[in-house]
Amino acid sequence: DVFSLQILIGRSLFLLFISVNRHLSSLFCLKVFKEKWGFDIDYYSKSRNEIIQFIKDDEDKPIHVLEIGCGCGATLAKIKYLWPHAEVKGIELIGAVADIGANNFDIIQGNIEEMDALPYRDDYFDYVIFADVLEHLREPQKALEKIRRYMKNDAELIVSVPNFMNITVMLPLLRGNLEYADEGILDKTHFKMFTMKSCIEMLTQAGYSVEYRGAVSGKALGIDVSDEEKNQFINALQCISGSADIEQFDAYQYIFKARVMK
Repeated sequence: DVFSLQILIGRSLFLLFISVNRHLSSLFCLKVFKEKWGFDIDYYSKSRNEIIQFIKDDEDKPIHVLEIGCGCGATLAKIKYLWPHAEVKGIELIGAVADIGANNFDIIQGNIEEMDALPYRDDYFDYVIFADVLEHLREPQKALEKIRRYMKNDAELIVSVPNFMNITVMLPLLRGNLEYADEGILDKTHFKMFTMKSCIEMLTQAGYSVEYRGAVSGKALGIDVSDEEKNQFINALQCISGSADIEQFDAYQYIFKARVMK
């Protein structure tokens, strides 16, 4: 399937075709766009269906949703499509990216860590989303604490973070290699690294009660090591007293659902 994304920047109107199969022509368009505008439009235009699935309200309910680090608003757009009466808002760090999203939704440019107060009413949102954002913050716990006042008493916080303990990171580390990349667990723009335990501790310290934890495996994303390497790794782990469960090395990403502690 091929979908189109209309992007309005100033007086220029682009029609960008992105193929699920990553055809060469699509990659060329993405490269040209990045060279001209300075950011990867594909990176900021992904609808996070694994996050949206945790919204369980009836489709006719007028839910209020805030996404921190919303990119161009693809996830908010999908939420608005599925819940037509929803009111969706977003905060995006990159100005040019926020400008694109603001053509269709209530998206503002801002750094959540530097905003003393947000332009929203207290006790307003039913859902607040941090989809692979906390690792980009210098003090993510403070951002989580800041957002609490804008959430309703029964609101839900939906958070996803990459798992630093994933085997694709641990194996190279054991060999003395630590190479950062443009995206993924070792994204060059990450300030913080999380494990399942450390993220739960941070959420708890920020005043939230974790109600659900899910994991996306690297294999499901097509990111994994060979079966031989994995078996060697697992066998070696079993010799270490007190080591974490094997599943924690398989998880590439964790998704948490939490509520404000009462």
